[in-house]
Amino acid sequence: MRTQKLKTCVKWPDLRGVDTKNSVAKLILKLGGYNQLTSESEATVNEIIEQTWGMRFNSGQVYNRARSADHLPGCPEWLNSNQLRTFQEPGLVVWNNLDQKIEHLGGSAALNLLDRLLCTDAWKTEGVFITHLVQEFSVEIARRGRRKKTESEEKLEKPPSKPYYKEMLHLPPSAGNELIKLIQADEAAITKMAEFERLQFDLVMKGFWESVLKSHRRIEQDEIDFSARNFNWQHTSEARWNCQYQSTTGKVCLPEEKWQWCACAERPGLPRRLKYWEKFQEAIEWVEKEIVDLANQPETEVQPSSPSFEQILAEHIRLQEKLRNGPCWVNPSLLETKKPTYKIFIELDAEPTTYKTFTSFCSGQTFRIDERFLTPTKLSAVLNLPYDHFGFEQILGENSGWHRITSLTAFYQETTVAEQAQDVWNRSRILQQFKAGQIKRARYGYQEVETGYTVFLGICEKPEDAWGAPESRDEYFAQKALRESLCFALDIEDYRAFLGLSVKDISDDRLLECMHTARARSTHLPEQAIRESKIWLALHEPIRGENHATK
Repeated sequence: MRTQKLKTCVKWPDLRGVDTKNSVAKLILKLGGYNQLTSESEATVNEIIEQTWGMRFNSGQVYNRARSADHLPGCPEWLNSNQLRTFQEPGLVVWNNLDQKIEHLGGSAALNLLDRLLCTDAWKTEGVFITHLVQEFSVEIARRGRRKKTESEEKLEKPPSKPYYKEMLHLPPSAGNELIKLIQADEAAITKMAEFERLQFDLVMKGFWESVLKSHRRIEQDEIDFSARNFNWQHTSEARWNCQYQSTTGKVCLPEEKWQWCACAERPGLPRRLKYWEKFQEAIEWVEKEIVDLANQPETEVQPSSPSFEQILAEHIRLQEKLRNGPCWVNPSLLETKKPTYKIFIELDAEPTTYKTFTSFCSGQTFRIDERFLTPTKLSAVLNLPYDHFGFEQILGENSGWHRITSLTAFYQETTVAEQAQDVWNRSRILQQFKAGQIKRARYGYQEVETGYTVFLGICEKPEDAWGAPESRDEYFAQKALRESLCFALDIEDYRAFLGLSVKDISDDRLLECMHTARARSTHLPEQAIRESKIWLALHEPIRGENHATK
């Protein structure tokens, strides 16, 4: 149930002691239902005029279904049905009983009235003028029947007037102080009303301009005769046009804000050409010119953005043959441990909790931006994995969805950790979150603490987000040994080929830093190599800081 805050300042007069010779008093007597006066008391006309107005503040919009003023407290009897509705509008309501007028002021209008009363003194002698900003229009209604011969056919068109403040209601000077008190008493609520009114106004204006722009853009498209053009334009959506010429594609589309047309021309292997235009006609003509120019460009060999898995695998085989049995070769058997310990291991990709979408103007593809992910503490609660029992690592940094979760407890027996990993998986809510679409994929098992080798016991995944096949133990240690060997050799180009990265992806200085860091942390390389890398890292720490800052 909603409650309504009601404040009323209405004074109904005792008119029996008023001199009926005064015309104003006679009118008040008629309104009040008195036919005669007694001589017991005498009141001045000014006092009576001060009691012929009223005001109230409605904090909420709660309408009474009453058809008359009898059922509304503090309501003047002369209100008609429309005025009854005004009487209950949220905000400040004032009325004049003499003129039988009532006006409603919203939050902004009430605050403006308060400023006017506090900053000026004219109302103390002239009274309070309640005004509204209006603009008058003249509409001529056609006459029925035939026009007389003597009547002129000329019609005088009256242009609309300029906006001006029109007096809607007048209150006596005594109402000024009461208005100030009432508005100041409810200033907090009135300020909130004003803020809401501004928001509503902004939404209305936004919708208005969007409607105007949408209509204008639709007219622009209708004005062009595409059947008469030299190119076959296809209307793929409301404000998107595509055109194909040989191997080039031209597109003209309208972004959501609708301020400018986005025109682009593209051809595989060549940079895309993009330009914005105010007019649809100009955008179409520009695209038709650009797609012809792009089609006449010489063929270029398309370079893949990154090497394929097969290419990277071939590089690994080449590097193994190059380093095997050399001075920098690390035998995979050296990486094994005699007495391993184990930890429960869970790896998962979580979906963002919130995100925004961005649609490419040329391709029409929609991308996610501004993604927000659960923090590890919140994720642990959602997955029923006690945060005090597990360590959470976000591989891509804070606010990312790729997590590696390991138990804080290490186990000596492989059979024990396998049983515990299965029990943790069964008690968790990972499968429920995967089914609900909050987890893209997940897998679990146990990991050797000393070597990092992981045995996976199970997975949940979708075909489009599948995990790769897990490495065998021999494959894992062969890869790890090759990495250690490359870092031992400090060959930048070989290490770049091992990672499958280009110069654009990572700089030589950054690769060299990565290799020295791996050497310094190694437990299998010679002590001299480890010492050299630690010295290099200490000497190049300022440079490393600059590299990180400029990445």
